[in-house]
Amino acid sequence: MNNLIEKAVSGRDVRLDLFRGLANWAIFLDHTPHEILSWMTIRNYGFSDAADLFVFISGYTAALVFLRIMREKGYAAAAARVLKRVLQLYAAHLAVLFVYVGVIVWVSYVSGDPDDVNQFNVAAFAETPVRALGQALLLAYKPVNLDVLPLYMALLAAFVPGMWLLARKPFLAIVLSLCVYLASRHFGWNLPGVQAGVWFFNPFAWQLLFFLGAWVGFGATRPIDPILRSDAVCWIAAGVLLLTFIIALQADVGVLPAWIPNPFGPAHKTNLAPSRVIHFVALAVVANKLLRPDSAVLHWRAFAPIIACGRRSLPVFCGGVVLSFCAHAWIELSANALWAQIAAGIMGLSLMTAIAYVSSELVGQAKRELCGREREEWYESGVAHRDSRFPCFAGGGRGGSYRYLGGGDRKGVAPRCGRPLRRIGRAVGDRPSARTCAGPDPPSSPSIRHRGPSPPVWPPLDAKGDFARGRVHCAS
Repeated sequence: MNNLIEKAVSGRDVRLDLFRGLANWAIFLDHTPHEILSWMTIRNYGFSDAADLFVFISGYTAALVFLRIMREKGYAAAAARVLKRVLQLYAAHLAVLFVYVGVIVWVSYVSGDPDDVNQFNVAAFAETPVRALGQALLLAYKPVNLDVLPLYMALLAAFVPGMWLLARKPFLAIVLSLCVYLASRHFGWNLPGVQAGVWFFNPFAWQLLFFLGAWVGFGATRPIDPILRSDAVCWIAAGVLLLTFIIALQADVGVLPAWIPNPFGPAHKTNLAPSRVIHFVALAVVANKLLRPDSAVLHWRAFAPIIACGRRSLPVFCGGVVLSFCAHAWIELSANALWAQIAAGIMGLSLMTAIAYVSSELVGQAKRELCGREREEWYESGVAHRDSRFPCFAGGGRGGSYRYLGGGDRKGVAPRCGRPLRRIGRAVGDRPSARTCAGPDPPSSPSIRHRGPSPPVWPPLDAKGDFARGRVHCAS
């Protein structure tokens, strides 16, 4: 099991950030009524849309992140981190809910048009606010466009037992997920809701895409990777995309032949119709074939804003929900003018990108402050002297352990600041061994406390020729 988990956490795939950023942009455009730019999203040219992509990538990243924690710290620590993430999503959902409802009510009051209150399903807050608040806390009441985060919370909660099974029996995990999907469609399983009686996104059905992403992210598809990347499978997937493209266009213009079942029925999205799954899998196969992880396209500057939005997906998504209504209000005030639709779309995407960059800077600043506090703790514990110019200290790395100056052997753990480490020292006839990115070079005569009658050479070596006392630092 450990070997499988190690393969699943080998590195970061920039394509995930790219596609997640595209999903956030597409969700914003699709949530804005009368937006001409929404014709660029994939929902108009196939059966699946940005929601399918978002859920699949969420499962993929959940496998990468939480299975790594499970490997390093155990299942209990990984489960605790998943539940902590669920609580963070719950807090974010409530925050964006209050802001969203407040903006809609205020705009409706100022404009004198109460249609938006009913159209976006926020009339309950205006009529019975206490009851609506209680139902919102239980996730039974959700205004329009606020269904994604509750779905994500439900899927992450299901991942707590799911990752235990996925780490041991990945094939059994995906089979069980498929059985739950088929049973939910057959028996009508869903969670209760207020407006329509059930959740708009049925978590019993949508968990299939989530666990499919986790199954792929875990690396369970490696035995069949040569088949999935073959030209024959790629051409078959391209044929499926072409067929669904033709059917989608015919459905949009209302000329769908009677012998073809309508793939966009009322329950098409709620219960995750099989046609959506087939279309998304075909789209994923083609995208994986055309865009490899080492592709130079991922380093184009034109894609940098999209990748930034993918890396800060939660604040970008929450901001996009509120901005979608603001764009809708502006378009309505402009009498649905074409220039207003284009300007609203561009300004909304620009503000979402600004949210991504600002949140990245705030997170980076918080990590730097945390690194500084940890450095003070290391100074006070006697690990290093204050005249050292290394910004922070930590023990060892993935390759072994160090003996700290304060005494005792501690297993190597990276600082919580998340910055890469570099071992500082010189072995016999060897250069300093870099663990990660560059930082300041070690001083020529470092101030360091030594035990024993005479100070040993820098750095001291143990019987095996390894570092007996060493220092590692992270780049500032």
